Amino acid sequence: MNASYEQLLAPRLLDSRLKLHLILQFLIHPQLATTAAAISERLHENPWAIADALAELAECQMLTCTVQQGKLVYRLSADLLHRARLERLFEDFNDPLKRDQIHAYVHEANRERQYYTLIAGEERAVGQYVALVA
Repeated sequence: MNASYEQLLAPRLLDSRLKLHLILQFLIHPQLATTAAAISERLHENPWAIADALAELAECQMLTCTVQQGKLVYRLSADLLHRARLERLFEDFNDPLKRDQIHAYVHEANRERQYYTLIAGEERAVGQYVALVA
């Protein structure tokens, strides 16, 4: 695995197959500027999941988000550090063996994210119970 993009395959970054699929779409079509609804129709995916994934990719600066005619429009970020890493990811994704590795790392990142979400939810619940008792 190439260390240059391995750091992107982590919780809150590229931690789902959907996010990976979306970022690859933007890498295949570098001039693509689209809304969540348009890409949802194009990929035949859940529009809410697409909107959440695009927002998270914009939050970690892999995509940029602008408002045009009252709609959020996403495009590939111009951040040179992310861009170089993503282009290397795209190159390696075309190799079947490396693609399997990339999917395995994304799956592991997704499991870590689910774990951290579960732990955070339990901590909030314990805090609520302590407040009720006190």
